[in-house]
Amino acid sequence: MTIIVDRESVRRLLDLDDALELTRQAHIHSARGEAFIGSAGQLGRRVDGRRLHGLSATFSGIPVVGMHSSYAFTNDVGRLQTQGYILLQNFSNGQLAAIVEASLISQLAKACNAALASEYLMPADAKVHTIIADQVNARQLARAVARVAKLEECRLVSTDSADEIGLLADWIGKTSGVRTVHTADMAGAVSDADIISLDGSSDDWMLKGTQLRPGTHINSLGATEAGVRELDTFAVQRCMVVCDHAEHSRSCAGNLLAAVEEDKWQWERMHGELGQVITGDVDGRTEAEQITLYNGSGMPLSEVVLAWEVQLRALEQGQGQQVTLG
Repeated sequence: MTIIVDRESVRRLLDLDDALELTRQAHIHSARGEAFIGSAGQLGRRVDGRRLHGLSATFSGIPVVGMHSSYAFTNDVGRLQTQGYILLQNFSNGQLAAIVEASLISQLAKACNAALASEYLMPADAKVHTIIADQVNARQLARAVARVAKLEECRLVSTDSADEIGLLADWIGKTSGVRTVHTADMAGAVSDADIISLDGSSDDWMLKGTQLRPGTHINSLGATEAGVRELDTFAVQRCMVVCDHAEHSRSCAGNLLAAVEEDKWQWERMHGELGQVITGDVDGRTEAEQITLYNGSGMPLSEVVLAWEVQLRALEQGQGQQVTLG
């Protein structure tokens, strides 16, 4: 039997605090060498200008390997949209154990990655969080980072209509307890921010090294393939860089690949992986004036761990749809 879990079931079964702790454990498993991360080059390809992408991962504590298969396209109103599923396949019999709708899990995983990186790398007195992302991801990022930082203000950078983004700002303020404002002035929003989170790849929103002030922490979450970037090379050069998975970053971390291609940054400058920082094997922030960067490469282990937990809860609570695949 295979269980199919849709988005609404995922929402009911997994809350943010649980997702944050499960994501922390995923990074610890990776740091301890207990995880397998498949090569993106084996599964990623482009079809007719649209992206069909697959990434696999597992760790020693679960009896399945998970593959996140996603399809990215531009919708009718010109926005990038992603549809996908996380497939969990049993090691013991090769059967498909679960098909879990991936969109909410992906949003939670990225937000939790940013929150954990902020927890260990942000300045001690972080008060202002600036978010440059679409509304769906901004919602999760704001809530997750507010869990680990005593923020006074959250800033949403967007060119969406004032009414539309204003409603989101109001919702984030009410649910996170952090005063939330919106602006189209990216330069002003990042100039005195303590934490900057990016999840988009528009040239209009590229973060430049000249915009960064000492002591800032940056989460870059959307530059997950070669040719896509959220920071310019000077910004990368100014940062102490922490990644999610070193080997995966060498093929998928667009910000870093661009800087290496320009011969202005080297992989040897990588400070370490987030899991190593969490376990204490690698130092986090060591100086108040450091500019720190968590550069996510789309490594799928966090998503697979969250999907596995969702599958277990769905079975326990009688949710989801069980089917027999021939």
